[in-house]
Amino acid sequence: MASVAHESSTVVRAVFKDAAFSFNLRHQATLGDLAEELAYVGRRFGGTPLYVDVLLRDGRPVGAVD
Repeated sequence: MASVAHESSTVVRAVFKDAAFSFNLRHQATLGDLAEELAYVGRRFGGTPLYVDVLLRDGRPVGAVD
């Protein structure tokens, strides 16, 4: 899967049953903004995603522990 993101962005990857989609999230986005984006993507790619990865600007997944 090709990503449209670059290293300094917050990247969201949503995985559906038959598709996956990655997108950049704007700098000041809220959890509400994330939910709206996922709802939009879900309408195009098959409803509720099976899982969602969020990579913060420093490249670590949310919840990652050192």
